[in-house]
Amino acid sequence: MQTNVFTNQRPYARIMVILAILIALVASLHPTLGRAQSGWTPINGTVTIINDGIGDQVQPHISGDMVTYFSVIRGNAYVRYYDFLTGIDESIPQGNSLDFLADINGTSIVYTLVTTATYAINFFDVGTAGIPITLDPQPNSQREKPSIGGQTVAWVDFGLNNNAYLSEIMVYDRVTGATTRLTDDEFYDTDPSVSPDGSFIVWTKCQSYTSGCHIWQATSNGNGWNTAPLTGSGEQSSPATDGQYIVYSGYLDNATDMNISWQARDSSEVHELALPGVQRNPNIDHGVVVFESAEDTNWPQTWESLIYDIGSGIGYQVAPDAKQPDISVSSDGLVRVV
Repeated sequence: MQTNVFTNQRPYARIMVILAILIALVASLHPTLGRAQSGWTPINGTVTIINDGIGDQVQPHISGDMVTYFSVIRGNAYVRYYDFLTGIDESIPQGNSLDFLADINGTSIVYTLVTTATYAINFFDVGTAGIPITLDPQPNSQREKPSIGGQTVAWVDFGLNNNAYLSEIMVYDRVTGATTRLTDDEFYDTDPSVSPDGSFIVWTKCQSYTSGCHIWQATSNGNGWNTAPLTGSGEQSSPATDGQYIVYSGYLDNATDMNISWQARDSSEVHELALPGVQRNPNIDHGVVVFESAEDTNWPQTWESLIYDIGSGIGYQVAPDAKQPDISVSSDGLVRVV
């Protein structure tokens, strides 16, 4: 099902937007209607820089008052975290390794730790500021792209097949310490996203490294996981879930444009946010989606970050030249985007 961009109006009370390198913009939402990317309601406000130091600060993720990202300086990679309440911006304690591809839930951070021997998944709790812990340590492990929600951590594992291009999805329970192999097939499984409560997971399953991609889902039944396909036609990838909705980018059926689509967790009805150009890399929280968009399909493309509120059907323009956005929404309508 294809839906129009703007329907009913239900504005959020206020918005705080953190822009990628990492900049904070504080503003209020005003429900002004628009039609497409350049016509969406722009957000204006006060900008606060989180980190514009040397090197590159990339791939931020946010949960409530905490942001995590990784910083690349002179060939070294460090996972960092920023606290909105204290203004502290620090690196996770690091040994002889490279740290990157982090995710956050509350004060819990998971990330990929690379040494000369392994690609491992590490866990760090900002609240206790203890020593990072490797989850389910295995010799010569090849793991990356972790996602965390509640007590559940999911990651991509390249070390379970003889074919180096095949990967599986693994799930780790932080309470029991048990690791479960969620997939076991001859496909390329990647991009896991765990719901905030840890009971639901979505990921991309591809027939090859670059094609035949669809979205799959897994639901915890208390004793294990029930897996099922979510999509089955066209090409889809990069799913994200807030536990209520699943959002992803791709091509529905015979579409020629890459758009953002979403569906409720308990419904098979698909909604497409049909915009000109290319839309990709969505994230979602409490029904509010943020994603990258480029109206020009010719290289080099100019990307911007847009916000779309599923409940109201209102779209907001976050900022031009902004990529890799993530979003967190509080119960009182405070929205933060990094």
